[in-house]
Amino acid sequence: MSKVDYISTMKEARRMIEDAKSGKFSPVYLLMGTEPYFIDQVADTIAECAVPEEYRDFSLNICYGSDFKSADAIVNLARSYPMLGEKNVIIVKDAQAIGDYEDAFNVYFDSPCDFSIVVVCLRGKSADKRKAFYKTAAKKAEVLESNQVEQYQAAEEIGYFLKSKGYAISPDAAELFAEHAGVDMCKVALETEKIIKSLPEGTKEISVKAIEENVGISREFSVFELTKLLSLKDARNAIRIARGIGQTPKFAMPLATAALFNHYLRILKYHAFKKKNPSAGSSEAATVLGLNPYFLREFDTALKNYSLSQTMEALHLIKQYDFLGKGGDGEVVDHPQLMTDLTVKLLTL
Repeated sequence: MSKVDYISTMKEARRMIEDAKSGKFSPVYLLMGTEPYFIDQVADTIAECAVPEEYRDFSLNICYGSDFKSADAIVNLARSYPMLGEKNVIIVKDAQAIGDYEDAFNVYFDSPCDFSIVVVCLRGKSADKRKAFYKTAAKKAEVLESNQVEQYQAAEEIGYFLKSKGYAISPDAAELFAEHAGVDMCKVALETEKIIKSLPEGTKEISVKAIEENVGISREFSVFELTKLLSLKDARNAIRIARGIGQTPKFAMPLATAALFNHYLRILKYHAFKKKNPSAGSSEAATVLGLNPYFLREFDTALKNYSLSQTMEALHLIKQYDFLGKGGDGEVVDHPQLMTDLTVKLLTL
């Protein structure tokens, strides 16, 4: 998902939530995608706001796709008048588990009942936009597509998420937070609440110190710090930190190699960009790389320390060690030693 896609998804989810809180509902919703956070937020808000608490045992139906062989039973429920209250609310979670969901809901979405609210949630996938169901939903329903961003965009995603809550975060802190939470917005949301509660009254910017104290990760022994030292080819400190990272209790080689691969892939992209656009400004370069301009100085140094061919070799090395870290050679894996060996090889390119 691009930066624009993420912002538009967040805004659309927020609009649907605010509409629900103000009592404005569509008779049908399609919430879909690989990022469940916004899907759950919208569905849960509709369930909470559309049916008064005293009527929920009678007029609110939470249906799980795995419990149904056919979607016809859910459609019949939607066509039934509410036992109490004005609306019959049906939240269909994991609808993709129902074999005939597209055909059944296509018919219903084309002619929904005004006394029912049907929310179809596809978690982990999106409806096929070439098929009739999606085309009908696009015309008749409120549609939200919520997909995960790539790992290299996670820090930006965290920044936008916090901004939506009225907080700022420093670039270093955002990268450190992203290393801990990744692209899992549910985890980001939970950790964010924890951090916000710990901030001194009136504080509106989240620092590296706040991240370190509240999410259990140290910048000193983080892959984020290691990539910076590799860019600088600071061998002594890079090897020290690589060893420290490898000895942390939750260390896993595949997660480290993924972060390193993204880092050197950015260096490769920067090589290509500079060759094609030698006079381009820093803001344009940062946009292409998906970086905060704050980090461009580091990547300028990385370009001097790693030629194009060396960067390609670094990516090849990381793929090899990723394979080994997943037990690809069939032997017992010593992850800390692999981490140190890889770091040494990257430094000697």
